[in-house]
Amino acid sequence: MKLTSTAMFAIASSLALSACGGTTLPAGSAAGNPASLDASARRGAASSAHGSSVSNPYPFAQGDSFVYAYSLTHSTKPPGKPLNKDYTTGTITTTIGGTQTFDGKQLTDVNSVFDYTNTNSTHNSTGTGTLTTDEYETFAATKSGGLDYETFGDTTSGTSSDTDGNSSVTSSTLTYGGPFLIDVLPETKSIFKEEIGYTRTADDKTTKKGVTTDDQSSFTQNADGSYTRSITRTTPGKATYQETDTQNVGGSGEDTNNGTGATGGTTTFSAPAETGGKYFITVVYTAPSEPPTTTQVPDWFPGNGPVHHLVTDEKRDLGSVTVPTKCGASAGQAGTELRETVTALDVVNGTYNFDYIDSFVVSGEGTVCIDHQRLLDTYDNLVTGDLVKAEHFNETTSLTSESLSALRSKHVILGFGATLH
Repeated sequence: MKLTSTAMFAIASSLALSACGGTTLPAGSAAGNPASLDASARRGAASSAHGSSVSNPYPFAQGDSFVYAYSLTHSTKPPGKPLNKDYTTGTITTTIGGTQTFDGKQLTDVNSVFDYTNTNSTHNSTGTGTLTTDEYETFAATKSGGLDYETFGDTTSGTSSDTDGNSSVTSSTLTYGGPFLIDVLPETKSIFKEEIGYTRTADDKTTKKGVTTDDQSSFTQNADGSYTRSITRTTPGKATYQETDTQNVGGSGEDTNNGTGATGGTTTFSAPAETGGKYFITVVYTAPSEPPTTTQVPDWFPGNGPVHHLVTDEKRDLGSVTVPTKCGASAGQAGTELRETVTALDVVNGTYNFDYIDSFVVSGEGTVCIDHQRLLDTYDNLVTGDLVKAEHFNETTSLTSESLSALRSKHVILGFGATLH
């Protein structure tokens, strides 16, 4: 899916990990959109270096660093049960690095370190962690004389621990099948759509009571939303667990695993088909050494009926705005609002999510704020087709301070209240 600008990367990452039983990081936690506060001379130099005279609102130089405040409220509402909330707060420090080779290309390494704390509904800490992301970006001149702000993927590593004494170490790599557009310059009120394939491989080690479980997973999604996902889980003293999920472009899918529980074996899901004026999904479960069991599950897909799109990703330039109050220290500035809207259907896991990500770009400073709303619905895709859990992620990332290479030599660090326009 193309769950980001940068927030999208994180959603794609957390979906792949959580669906495979790995450690789920906060949606958007890999955010590394650079913002740079620069004089117009540097802005012009950055543009001309790419063979274009387009004014670039995202200029950045090696050594520049930026600090963002991060907050996430996660609300969960199972039908018939009370609403539950948990929270994540933290700080993201982003530094513009030098040129690195990634996926065979020379790209700028944008490094972000995210330190976070998780808290429960009573705001008591439940755990802490650190996630480090290296995102590989570039500006590419277009035939029309503009610039495409692109990313080709990222590498991440993280450590976390909770108040029950459990700890985890994670690492992953995401590679796109081609450049993924963050923005199109010059910015103008327009719509640009993009659905692009990607692959994320991950290695997640979780320690509980001194026993370390290692999950090695791979998730490859095509531009049409079809995917293949696999996981191998090893735990000392236990048999190795293996699972492979596939989703087909027409809305069918299959899960195969060597587990011993109620879903161990193979489960296939048909695309919705009409019977008696209603749509059903034929689910066939075959346990090891057992005859298959067939269930007609009422169609739970959004809108019911045949699948039109497994994944959609639309980016819209909404034009000039005033940065809103929820963006904290960066509020009140004149900027441009970019909105990315994403939907994704997962047949095998019974989930449907809707995301919109509003990025606020201030010329000469880059992305000063990201407001990300995500709705994730989980359905009983094996028997009833009923909604079993509705989740809402409300996430804000906002720039609070910056330290520029040219000013650092004079030992000057700016709070966001200062400007160089």
